Amino acid sequence: MQFMSTETKTSVVEEDFESVTRHAFNREPLDPEVARRIQERAALVTEKLRLRYNVIDDATFEGLLEDE
Repeated sequence: MQFMSTETKTSVVEEDFESVTRHAFNREPLDPEVARRIQERAALVTEKLRLRYNVIDDATFEGLLEDE
């Protein structure tokens, strides 16, 4: 049983990305709800990285970025 449609999740992420892009390049105001969702997703990614690699120092983090 699927609780959340992948399409809905993707569209919310895409909408947030478009909002951030408009904010960055067109100086449009960023909705506080969009900012909150982005911060929550960033915290989740950070926690996943910490769980996988333990505490990440700057050199390790830079190395992970280079791997992508």
